[in-house]
Amino acid sequence: MQKWLRDIALCFAAGCTGALAKTGVIWIFLHFAALDDVATYLANAQYPAGFYARIVWGGIGAALFLLPLMRKSWPVRGLFWGLIAALLQLVVVPLIAGGSLHFALIPWLCALALGCVWGLATALALRLLGS
Repeated sequence: MQKWLRDIALCFAAGCTGALAKTGVIWIFLHFAALDDVATYLANAQYPAGFYARIVWGGIGAALFLLPLMRKSWPVRGLFWGLIAALLQLVVVPLIAGGSLHFALIPWLCALALGCVWGLATALALRLLGS
């Protein structure tokens, strides 16, 4: 029981670290105006409410890393779970919330790339924490 709770706590902490890295990348892109086309998509990252939500959901999403898949290679594991989390964010969440899917290419590519950043940072944090 104690190992299970430790693993959950480590995954949550690593997910928050990954979300912090993801938010840092968003802030850098917004600061240097590299992504003018998707500024409205990413704009909530610069406010405390968007920052808080991104960190908490990053920690909750790291529960995916508890599943016993791809434990050998941490970069592959991080990319895989990052892409899965991004696809869940893009497809499942809007459908559950009663909205509709948006098929604009730039927000999809941006979400997939940021999901990969989150996944790699989370996997690296888990590796460094010894999980």
